[in-house]
Amino acid sequence: MDRSTIDQWTRATNAASEAARRRAGEALRTLAAGFAGEDGAIAPGRVSAFRECAEEVMEAACRAAADASAVAAADAYEAIRAAATGRAGGALADPRRDPAATRGAVRGLVGQVEKPGGVGRFLRRMDERIDYEAKRASGECVLLNGRRERSAVRFARVPSGIETCAFCLMLASRGPVYLSEGTAGLGHYHAGCDCRIVPWFPGQEVAGYDPDALYGKWKLAEKKKGRES
Repeated sequence: MDRSTIDQWTRATNAASEAARRRAGEALRTLAAGFAGEDGAIAPGRVSAFRECAEEVMEAACRAAADASAVAAADAYEAIRAAATGRAGGALADPRRDPAATRGAVRGLVGQVEKPGGVGRFLRRMDERIDYEAKRASGECVLLNGRRERSAVRFARVPSGIETCAFCLMLASRGPVYLSEGTAGLGHYHAGCDCRIVPWFPGQEVAGYDPDALYGKWKLAEKKKGRES
């Protein structure tokens, strides 16, 4: 299989994240400006009201990013399965999202806005949260559809961006050995990640995906980290 399906999937996931982050960023900056004092911080007595408004913004943004990412993942799942098996059939565009986790992220970080400079830090973390939820929805949608198959489907973590963090390199270097999200960190997601959780059918290959080469990159990254520590 060539890389076009995975690359298109990554572009769609990133586009969903970027659109939601842009809208949420504008809304949260406007919101914060209305609550903040002259020093740019939000007084403790106003944080609760600000948090409630921020939760609404983040719920809408994360839901939009996750839903669009799940659609892209379901389309990619269908294309990969058709290329590998010749079979078609309705992949679910389910992001497996937990709104309570979004609210928890807002509540866990909102205390920063009481300090000078804290509003900016809070907005950056909310931006990262939206991207995380988009990337998580993409992977979780694939895992869900893999479990719905009658035959066992394996999964591989396939890097698709310019840079890949050391931990993701390690996971990707294991090849298509994963059977579920509970296997050795397969369900690991983070903001800025362009790895895709790819369903793997018997006989399948992906152009440019070389676990041995990825293992070598991971070892080099670990050596560099050791020298810098």
